[in-house]
Amino acid sequence: MNYYSPLFGKVVDSSLWEEPLHVRVLFVTMLAVKDWDHIVRVEDHHLRRKANLTDEQLLDGLNVLSSPDKRTSIPQEFEGRRIERVAEGWKMLNGD
Repeated sequence: MNYYSPLFGKVVDSSLWEEPLHVRVLFVTMLAVKDWDHIVRVEDHHLRRKANLTDEQLLDGLNVLSSPDKRTSIPQEFEGRRIERVAEGWKMLNGD
């Protein structure tokens, strides 16, 4: 199915935008393909292809996005993690 995913302008002021280009591309790709319940139901190799990344870039990006955000000292929900692995694929945290 095709779902609308808003991309708020303040994303460019967030610590995410300080990450390398491949991490940002992966995040926006995941935002674009997530389902209504914020689950990215795409196998990793398909996600790599959709984001046009190398295997190394995909693995690094998934690691960065699923790790605590160390670029901010402000307490954040999920310790700043943006995604987490679930049975169906990846859940985008704070998807609402």
